[in-house]
Amino acid sequence: MVRKILQNQLYVGDVINFRTYSKSYKLKDRLANSPENWEIHRDVHEAIISREDWENVQKTFGDTKYRKPKYVEKNMFSGFLKCSDCGANLNYKYTHDNPDNHYFSCRNKRANNGLCSQTHHIRVDAITEIVTRELSNMVRFASAFEDEFVKIVVDEQYKQIQLLQKKNKDALQTAVARNNEVDILYEKLYEDSICQG
Repeated sequence: MVRKILQNQLYVGDVINFRTYSKSYKLKDRLANSPENWEIHRDVHEAIISREDWENVQKTFGDTKYRKPKYVEKNMFSGFLKCSDCGANLNYKYTHDNPDNHYFSCRNKRANNGLCSQTHHIRVDAITEIVTRELSNMVRFASAFEDEFVKIVVDEQYKQIQLLQKKNKDALQTAVARNNEVDILYEKLYEDSICQG
C-alpha cells in the first residue's frame, strides 16, 4: 500500500485518464488498461509534492515495473485456433520466466468475463508436432496417389466456391428484401403525409 501511494502521480498535480475500461456498456466490471493507453494531463491541480522529489522516489524503486517487449514475434498459428467451448480466438502467449514455454490460451477465460468457464491452453510445440505429422501424411498420400489427391483438392475448391456463391446469393436476397421493405415504408409515409396535409 505504501508503494502504491509513493508511485501515485496525482500527488504531483497530474490527472490520469483511461486507467480502466469496460468491454461493453452492459458490463459493470472495469478492466485495467495498459499504461501506453493512459492519457496523462500534467499540472492540472496544485501539487502536494514537487515533481523532482516524486521522480527521485521513483528511481529508488528501480526497473521493477512490467514492461511489454517492443516486438513480440507473431506465431504462424495465430488467428487459426479457436476455443472449443466459446469459439473465441486463442491468444499466443509465452512466460517471461521461461521463454521456451510458448502456448495458446482462451482470451475469454484469461479476461475472466464469464464467457468461457473452462481453462483452455495448448503448447506451440504440441501443435507443431500435430501439423507436421498431418502434412507428412498428406505429402505421402499425394506422392502415392497423385490423381486422387488432385481430384480431392479440386473438389474441395469447388465446394468452397459453391459455399461462397450461396452466401453471396443469400446476402443479395436479404438486401433486396430490405430494399423492398424500405420502398413500402416510404410509400406509406408519403400517403400518411398527404392524408394529414
